[in-house]
Amino acid sequence: IYSLFARHANLDCLEVRALECTNYFEAKLMDSIAFVSFIADLEDTFHITFSSEDLQNKVFQSLAGLIQLVKDKVT
Repeated sequence: IYSLFARHANLDCLEVRALECTNYFEAKLMDSIAFVSFIADLEDTFHITFSSEDLQNKVFQSLAGLIQLVKDKVT
C-alpha cells in the first residue's frame, strides 16, 4: 500500500511512512485523478471493492486508516 501510494503521489516510501496519519486530502498529496487511479490499483491489487460508505468514512482520509480498511476487507 505504501509503494502504491508513493507511486501515485510522486513520493518515496520513506516520505509516505512519515505521512501515515496525515489527512492526504487536506495535505493535497495527490490530485483527484491520481487518487482515483490509486484506489483502482488498490482494488485490483487486493481483489477488493470499496463501497461508497467506505469512501465517505473518516478512516479513509489517512493512509493508516486506509491500511486498516484494506486489512479488514482482505481478511
